[in-house]
Amino acid sequence: MIDEATHQVYNADRLIWSRRGSIVNDNCENSNRKLSGDHRDCNVCKIFQEKLITPDVVGKHSHIFQARINIEEKSDIRTIPFAFSCYPRVYLECLPVMSSLQSPPYPGSAEHLGHQSQTSSPLPVAEIAQASPFPHQVGGHSPCVRVKESNLVCKPAQPKEQKFYENYRPALLAPFLPKYHGCTLVEFPPLSQEHDACPSSADNSDDVQSTDSAGGISFSDWGERCYNLLLSKCQNHLHDCIILEDLTSKFRRPCILDLKMGRRTHSDFASERKVRRHMEKAQKTTTAALGLRVCGLKVYAHSTKNYIVHDKYEGRALNRQNIGDCISMYFTACPPEYKQEFIHALLKRLEQLRAAICQTPNYRFYSSSLLLVYDACPSHSQLIRRTFSSLVDLRMIDFANTSCYFEGADEVPIDTDPNTIDEGYIFGLDNLHALLVDEIQRS
Repeated sequence: MIDEATHQVYNADRLIWSRRGSIVNDNCENSNRKLSGDHRDCNVCKIFQEKLITPDVVGKHSHIFQARINIEEKSDIRTIPFAFSCYPRVYLECLPVMSSLQSPPYPGSAEHLGHQSQTSSPLPVAEIAQASPFPHQVGGHSPCVRVKESNLVCKPAQPKEQKFYENYRPALLAPFLPKYHGCTLVEFPPLSQEHDACPSSADNSDDVQSTDSAGGISFSDWGERCYNLLLSKCQNHLHDCIILEDLTSKFRRPCILDLKMGRRTHSDFASERKVRRHMEKAQKTTTAALGLRVCGLKVYAHSTKNYIVHDKYEGRALNRQNIGDCISMYFTACPPEYKQEFIHALLKRLEQLRAAICQTPNYRFYSSSLLLVYDACPSHSQLIRRTFSSLVDLRMIDFANTSCYFEGADEVPIDTDPNTIDEGYIFGLDNLHALLVDEIQRS
C-alpha cells in the first residue's frame, strides 16, 4: 500500500508538472490525434499507454522524455508526461530512471524534495476525489458522476473541453453554461454489487435524488453503462476530471431532456471515415432536418413514483413528424394547470440563449448538447408565488468538439469564415422554439 504522505507528494507534483502538454502528443505523427489530444487507440503511442509504462520502457525511450523536459525547461514550464497520469505506484517505480535524466529536480527525487523544503510557500496538495453514483445522466459517451460528499458532478476531462472551460468561455454565454469548478484527479472504483443492476430510477422516497432498493443513490441505466465502459477500456481507476455544477441538484424531481444541437455533429479534426458516418447519421435522423436530435429523456411518472427513460437510440428513430410527441411526453410530469407557464419559462431562456449566440462569432459548437430541466414536484409555495423561472433550467453542455477560432486556439478550416456565428446551432434553436410553441398550443 502507498502511504498518505506519498499520495500527497504525488498529487503536489502533479500540480507542478501541469497538464499543459504531454510527451505523447508531441511525438505522435497523427495530426488529428495531436489536435484532439486523444491517443488511447493510437498504435504509434502504445508504448506510452498507462498500463504499459515500466522503468524499462522509460529508460529505453529516455531520449524522448529528455527532449520534452528540455523544451519545458526553456519555457520554465514543468510538465509531467501523459504516461504518468496514472497510479502513484507506476509513477514511483519510474522515478529512479526519470531522476537520472538531466533535468530540473524531478518530482519525487531527493533533490526535488529538498528543494521543496526550502521554498518559502508550501505547495498546494490536491486530494483525490472519489466518484459516486449520479442518477440523472441520460446521454453522452463519458460517465457523469457525482463527486462524493458534494453537490458537484464530474466527468473525464477531454483536452478541448477543458480548454474551453478554462480559456475560451464566452462571457455572454456564462448564464447558459454549468459553473466550472476546475479539474482534479478522481478515482472511479469498480461498482459494488448493490449497483450492478441499478434500476433507471426506483424512486419511492421523498429524497431529492433517485434511490436504489437499498435506499442509496443509484446510477441511471445510461450512466452505469458509461461508467462500466470506462472501466473496461482502462485498468487505471484514476482520471483527470472536469468538475461542474450539478444542474439537477436544486430540483426535487428533475425531468431532463438532452438534445444534440446543430446540423453538423463532427468536429473539425474528425477523420474522413468519421465525417461520413456522422453525415449519414444526420441525414437519417432529425439532425439534418431540424438541427437537433433527442439524445436522452427522463420524465417523472406521478402515478408510479418512478421515472420513464428513453435513450439516444429511441431518439434516433424520431422524425420531424413525430418528434412533437416526444416533446409532449417530456412535459407530462408538469402540474397540469401550470404546464404552459413551465414551457413559457423555458421559452424565455431559449430566446435569451439565441440572442447571446447571435452575438458570439468565432465559435462552432459541434456535437454539443442543450439540457432542458424542470421540476416535476415543486413546492406549493413556489407555485403560488409563480416563480416559474426557478423551476426550469436550460444549459449548454459537452464541448469536446467545439471549435474556437482565435489565435492560439483552433485552426480555421479553408471553407469557414471564423467571424460568423454558428448558423447550424441557431437553426436548431429556432426549431426547438417552434416545437415548444406547438406544445403550448396543444395544451
